[in-house]
Amino acid sequence: MDPDEGDSQGQRLNPEVMHKIRELVARGVTGIYTVKHCLKEYVEKELFINLEPPPRHNKSYFPTIIDIQNHIHQAQMALATGALMPLPPVSWLVADEVVLFLYGFLEKFSIHVFLN
Repeated sequence: MDPDEGDSQGQRLNPEVMHKIRELVARGVTGIYTVKHCLKEYVEKELFINLEPPPRHNKSYFPTIIDIQNHIHQAQMALATGALMPLPPVSWLVADEVVLFLYGFLEKFSIHVFLN
């Protein structure tokens, strides 16, 4: 896997990263920040195992929140039309999504408490 392969300015998402987003959505993972976290882990620990991962600014491997949101939406539409088949959920992904949701909630709550 060559991190310089593809567009370093992020105009195109790496096909394996795009496939991973579709897989996550097919497993019921649709939280944007959960998908972002899963993609980071996937790129660093699976795609580039024993290799130097691409820099974080390489958007073909580390897409923006808007890019992730758009690809999640496309995968959801594919699920709705039957072009993408649902997959069984993975329990750690569901637990991770709950933890990230709660962390975000508590973080916002803490900021709100300190501002009042």
